[in-house]
Amino acid sequence: MPPKREYSSDSDAELKVNASSVKKISSPRKGWTPTEESAFINIIDEIVKNNLWSMVKDHPDLAGRQNGAVISHWNAMVKKLRKTS
Repeated sequence: MPPKREYSSDSDAELKVNASSVKKISSPRKGWTPTEESAFINIIDEIVKNNLWSMVKDHPDLAGRQNGAVISHWNAMVKKLRKTS
């Protein structure tokens, strides 16, 4: 059975050194294309509308807002995001 590992502030420093010395395979970063940006906005919009909408409209911070106002505000925000991308 392996010995128990002792934790101390020194072992944390060793972990950081060891973790940083591991080589990672990475590709160079590239910017998002307009097509990817548009797809991303559409995907998030669909996720919110299909899966999270009931949680959003029933949130206590939005209790004073009517459902139509919340939906209209969301659609306006998405429209603005689509114009800027």
